[in-house]
Amino acid sequence: MGLPQTLEKQYSTLPEDFKAFLDAYTEGLNYYAYMHPEEIDSRFFPISGKDVVAGFIHKFPLLMEVGKVLEDIFSREEDRLQEGWPIQKRLVLNTDMPSWFYGQLAGSNATAVGPNRSADGKVRININSHQPWEGPVTWYEAHVVSDEGWNMIGGTFPGAPLILHGHNQHLGWAHTVNRPDFIDVYKLNMHPNGLLSYRLDGEWIPLKVKDAEIEIDLGLFNWTVKRKIYGSVHGPVVKLDNGYYAIRYAGADRHGLSVYQWYRMNKASSFEEWKEAMSLLGIPMMNTVYADKKNIYYVYNALIPIRKEKYDWLSILPGDTSEAIWSEYLPYKSLPQVLNPPSGYLMNTNSNPFKTTVGEGNPKLEKFSTTLGIETIMNNRAIRSHELFGRDRSITRDEFFQYKFDRTYSKASSMYQEVLYPLLKTYTPKNTNEGRAMELLKNWHGRMEEDSSGAALARLVYEPIHDVKIFKPQGTPIPKPEETFQKAVEFLIDYYGKVDVPLGDIQRLRRGSTDVPIGGGKDTLNAVHTKKEGGKLVGVAGDSYILIAEFSNNGVASWAIHQYGNVNRKDSSH
Repeated sequence: MGLPQTLEKQYSTLPEDFKAFLDAYTEGLNYYAYMHPEEIDSRFFPISGKDVVAGFIHKFPLLMEVGKVLEDIFSREEDRLQEGWPIQKRLVLNTDMPSWFYGQLAGSNATAVGPNRSADGKVRININSHQPWEGPVTWYEAHVVSDEGWNMIGGTFPGAPLILHGHNQHLGWAHTVNRPDFIDVYKLNMHPNGLLSYRLDGEWIPLKVKDAEIEIDLGLFNWTVKRKIYGSVHGPVVKLDNGYYAIRYAGADRHGLSVYQWYRMNKASSFEEWKEAMSLLGIPMMNTVYADKKNIYYVYNALIPIRKEKYDWLSILPGDTSEAIWSEYLPYKSLPQVLNPPSGYLMNTNSNPFKTTVGEGNPKLEKFSTTLGIETIMNNRAIRSHELFGRDRSITRDEFFQYKFDRTYSKASSMYQEVLYPLLKTYTPKNTNEGRAMELLKNWHGRMEEDSSGAALARLVYEPIHDVKIFKPQGTPIPKPEETFQKAVEFLIDYYGKVDVPLGDIQRLRRGSTDVPIGGGKDTLNAVHTKKEGGKLVGVAGDSYILIAEFSNNGVASWAIHQYGNVNRKDSSH
């Protein structure tokens, strides 16, 4: 994908004082590595500020799911890899994924309430990304203060030299993952005589060809593999048995700007400065909710290609015409965004940007081309946000906290509309256990509380359906509610000998020797994602580092909670 060359070009454009900032960060890491050699892999040290930028350039294509597209291409049969065939651009959940990868899947919440909707006239923001609870992309909290005015608290990851979301003394912001259409695939029309040339606009263009040496760590020793790598004007090219395919993804020429943009956001002292930093579009994705003492703001932040309407951009495209090769992006000012809506409230929960607030002020869906691929899902978290924050015209601090930790499924959510209501209406129990289980679901209040047996059963029925709809490729058969209901009853009988088992007995939070019940659920505002371990559902992701900030003329105050604390060592008292 040419990342080393990309790094050199992008790093050279960064301001010198920012490069010095990056080098200062890596000096600290190098010093720690020198003092703790048993904790590091010496092959990677010493590192420099340039390596930090390389990390951001490397990670964003993964977050944008270039890897998913490549996996789809390499796994296809030849007759299903032709021009015009649909290409899979959505991440597929694989239960064998390492836990650190799960962070992309869990979702996030961001909510802001303005002075005209707060009971005390203060502005509040909920900064509530959902990440895995263990591994290298678990949030850790830092509060950085410098004599030059940098004063920022929030969440970050190893390798990031600044705060990725949080607040300073003037303003704050939250991110949630969005997924517009970032990537396109082209089938190249190669020269019939076997030459490494492809046809474009009636001319034969030579493929770019380089020799690459790929070093593979096999544990006992390293092994170097030599491969030829290819490129075209479209982007990186992969060679398969039945032809050559080019990949084009948004931001390949600017992902290195992302860390500089976050730096500018960290140091901003006003909405104008912060928005100017955002307009760099170095961060190529993520809904962003902003707040200061006067303003609340939402933007569907994304680097989205401007495409011609005549092509089916969800399929494999013709590689022989430059008409299908985009070169421009939707300008920042043209992205869906909301500033100080009349309602005094806005949110995003990986949800529909055209339903950011209640009442007037939402972006208009019809103004945006379908080629942009902007998602329009209204998940339970979005629906409940509107039912709670959107209906309360005078929200106190306590109510803001209470709403954030809501564990309820709306009657308008897929839990009810697509699962429970059809099941309760049409299914006839086959035995006494199923009959008892149906009664539990009929009488369930919709809340994922630890003491609720209906909640445990509802989770087991809903989860397989939810996961296929959200994480599997389009066209994957969705389990029927009666099938997941039967399996849920079997699971409870097999492990507990009864169907009326409280959620807290099944759903657990485990860390070292600690093993305690937890409430919350998938797609509730108090989010908990789990994996099965025998008869238990053990939490692995969801609500993790939560920061709620409050802005007023007297300054800013904030409250934070973290699922384990900052230390990754399980024997630590912290």
